[in-house]
Amino acid sequence: MLQPIHDAIARRDAVQALALAEAAAKEHAQFADVHHALAIARQMSGDLDGAEAALDQAIALAPAQAGLHVARAALSVARRDPQAAGSALRQAVEQDPNRISAYVMAAHLAIAAGQIDEAEQQLKLARRVDPEHPGVLAVEGNLALLRGQSDEAIRKLTRASELVPEDALSLTSLGIAFLAAGNAAFAEQALRRALAIQPNEARLHWALADALRRQERHVDLAETLDALLKLDPAHRRALAEMLRVQLLQGKQTEATATARRWLALGDVSREEADVLAGLFFHAGDAGSALVLIDEALQGDGDQDGLWQFRHAAAMRAGEGAADVVARWSAALPESPALLSVLAAEAEEHGRPEDAEQLADRALASEPGLLAPLLVKLRVLLQRDPSALTAFAADVAEKAPGGFGKRLALIWQGVGHDRLDEYDQAARCWRAAAEARVPGQLFPAVQAWSATQAEGASPRLLWGPPGSRAIEAVGLVRQSPGWACLDDRFGAGPRPDGIWPQRQDGAIVHREGWAKMLSTRGIDPARAVDWLPHWDGRVDAALGDARLAAVVADPRDLFLNALVFGGPQPWTNPSTAGLAEWLSQSLGQLLRRAEAWPAQTLLLHADTLAEQPGAAAQQLANFFELGVVPSTEGIESLRAGLSGTPLCFAPGRWQAYAGPFAAEFEKLAPTAAQLQPPR
Repeated sequence: MLQPIHDAIARRDAVQALALAEAAAKEHAQFADVHHALAIARQMSGDLDGAEAALDQAIALAPAQAGLHVARAALSVARRDPQAAGSALRQAVEQDPNRISAYVMAAHLAIAAGQIDEAEQQLKLARRVDPEHPGVLAVEGNLALLRGQSDEAIRKLTRASELVPEDALSLTSLGIAFLAAGNAAFAEQALRRALAIQPNEARLHWALADALRRQERHVDLAETLDALLKLDPAHRRALAEMLRVQLLQGKQTEATATARRWLALGDVSREEADVLAGLFFHAGDAGSALVLIDEALQGDGDQDGLWQFRHAAAMRAGEGAADVVARWSAALPESPALLSVLAAEAEEHGRPEDAEQLADRALASEPGLLAPLLVKLRVLLQRDPSALTAFAADVAEKAPGGFGKRLALIWQGVGHDRLDEYDQAARCWRAAAEARVPGQLFPAVQAWSATQAEGASPRLLWGPPGSRAIEAVGLVRQSPGWACLDDRFGAGPRPDGIWPQRQDGAIVHREGWAKMLSTRGIDPARAVDWLPHWDGRVDAALGDARLAAVVADPRDLFLNALVFGGPQPWTNPSTAGLAEWLSQSLGQLLRRAEAWPAQTLLLHADTLAEQPGAAAQQLANFFELGVVPSTEGIESLRAGLSGTPLCFAPGRWQAYAGPFAAEFEKLAPTAAQLQPPR
């Protein structure tokens, strides 16, 4: 009676399974297992309400069957109802304390909710029943993945998928683990297997799209996104990714249609508007961006995100933004985003009083808004450092934590520094370093050893956080016919393993590095590649590349990195951790400079700050630029809005020799080896 139904379910023949199950339920309505089979068939057919009714009937007939309650929990998960799922799992365990599938599902629900302690508790209960059960291995793998232990996660999840090859959850988790390890090809294999089992699961299509994106397989990526959008036409991130792919492929007509679909969803957020603008302008299609946004605004002029997009589009296109601001003001005069724009304009045009007033209005409406907060902090720094310290202290106290608290503490310290209150400033900056902020940590430093290789010799430029690397980049960019590449600091970095780093440590050979540039229309022989991070693994792959490293007294680097950060999107470690990282990084650099003096340039911050012409000459000689770069405009790279400095002057570390004595002691040996040229 049940076998033909189960066979059809195993074949994923939803039509046959449903027909057989409905016939069996009519003839054998007294059997709970028949109604359970009917529930599975209905769920396969997409009838979740019918599946729920069939399961309720099965449970009414056999309330002591724990497996039925587990099935009820699985259905609740499919219906995005974790509370009902949890209740059903508790009933399953009441009926059978050894029902391992209930503990496993409860652990997965806890992981999805971010309740790691609860997941660990459910895992402990499941291990008591069977520590080698594939479900237990899957939970262990997912927990390892959350801890960043991708190798351990892959090991556990691979074993789980071997034991139960048809378990879509284990395969999905395995694919995500491979993605975390930087192995997109293996991730694709696991995710395609999972999709064969659950072809209508939108999240699987999205994960597969991520794997294909990382491999830059645009045709396959577009097909996967199309399948996803058929399942979920309002998937905003999928629409954004489809737009990006179409623009990369030069399909402007299709891209415009996709953008219209996105905008038609309504409620465009500021972040989405910025993404939309950036995609079109990066593709060099400013005209389409302007047409699209004007069309959308005619239909709905009350969307703040659309107005922000229109303003950004006008700025990027070099179009006058005054008309846009006037229209925005008429439509939404108290928009916090608009007030932020007006505050920034007032600050830029030397009207600090107006800037502060507008910033205050924006913050009164949306206290956590970053742009007006920065305007307020900069204005106070120039006008009254004492008022800055008080204001920043208040913001830090009220901030729930994370980035907002850290930012306020840093600015509070800057105010104390301006008042020569060094102990107070150091306390603020130390507290800021201790404020945990989500994000990528400083990368581990791989040891350097001499290698030799033949082929294209890359020209590399690097400066650790806290250095004046951006000034060296500006100088190279003043050299006609040369490209200074900065794509590793933004979206869409080259997937060559240099940066962002792959967890498996793989880096393309130097020929692969050159080929990637050539396919993007860049001559490798006339390019300087600006790296967020350099260490021994880079030279191990690229050989004796020419490396220009922007350095300084490491105690100045420490102070600048602590307060001003750098272009790298990294979250500072503790003050002790930062000192250790700088010591390791610069130590490897000095080893390289000693072994390969002809292929290493140590460009000191003092030279950039005091003799930019001499720094330009050094770069021209080292990289063989053929011309000495102009130093015009280098001052603009040293200060932000309102003249706010982007780094301390060389030697500022001496004012903090007391508060940071332990950290500076760690850096003293390296400082002795990095004395500026005299």
